[in-house]
Amino acid sequence: MIILLDPSIASSNVGDQIIRQKVDAALHARLPIAAALPTQVRLGHADRLIARKADLAIIGGTNLLSSNMPFYQQWKLDPASIHALKGKVLLLGVGWWQYQEEPNAYTRWVLGQVLSRDHVHSVRDEYTKQKLENLGFQARNTACPTMWDLRNVTAGTTGRPTTVVVTLTDYNKDRVEDPWLIDLLHRHYDRVVVWPQAKRDAAYARELRVDDDMTAPTLDAFDELLTQNVDYIGTRLHGGIRAFDRGVWGLIVAVDNRALEIGRDTGLPVHARGDRASIEASVEARITRRVDLPQGEIDAWRAQFETVTAG
Repeated sequence: MIILLDPSIASSNVGDQIIRQKVDAALHARLPIAAALPTQVRLGHADRLIARKADLAIIGGTNLLSSNMPFYQQWKLDPASIHALKGKVLLLGVGWWQYQEEPNAYTRWVLGQVLSRDHVHSVRDEYTKQKLENLGFQARNTACPTMWDLRNVTAGTTGRPTTVVVTLTDYNKDRVEDPWLIDLLHRHYDRVVVWPQAKRDAAYARELRVDDDMTAPTLDAFDELLTQNVDYIGTRLHGGIRAFDRGVWGLIVAVDNRALEIGRDTGLPVHARGDRASIEASVEARITRRVDLPQGEIDAWRAQFETVTAG
């Protein structure tokens, strides 16, 4: 039996829904999923029973690894859950939370207990790959599964739209650079619409007094915006990938290592927050960017399941 460990369960971040949809698509018809269990809350008794019966537990597309897992708690693991998942967890496009020192002893023990040593793990950037390999695991840099259908981020042929969708990040605020970005967008677009990928992003938009044109913090609301003639420019990685996947031109303004590493590896349009010259040049030029996916690595990761069947 194969199960999914799903970060979107009990999450207030719509980015986790975007990840879940693409993880489902990546696994469809290849690895039938019998159940989905949470990562953002602790496994209950019934969940642990399912985990014990599973042959494999796949977790996809999120930045739940860190060098101090009991402190950051991106993945809610207690001793009972660790025992239930022992040696069964397989990573699919997972990333490391931030640039950090080497993992502490407890983190090394936890990962050594739960991660499979019989499979090759899929990670979303080279930094995470090196971290896992240093811990003795096999890993391939496949980029994030949310990107697996991307080829180009194109500006199209109709010229600059009058509307841009912007995202902010509540847990990584910059009260100098974020207002500068909003001001830049107002100079280039008639309408600047804020989409809160997470509920607290809306509160941050209100703090910055840019909430006069703000849509609902739902994936449906975002997808509806993306059907219109808009650009996307913002600090949310998966909001940006969703926009690009829908054929919208845009730019991700990186607030941490995740977007920077993926951009470096694949050519995804990313600039570091604070790199004003590069951001402004990209907004002005709106050039098409080619996304170079590591297709060979993706295919190699998938190939290990050609003989896997559900238990």
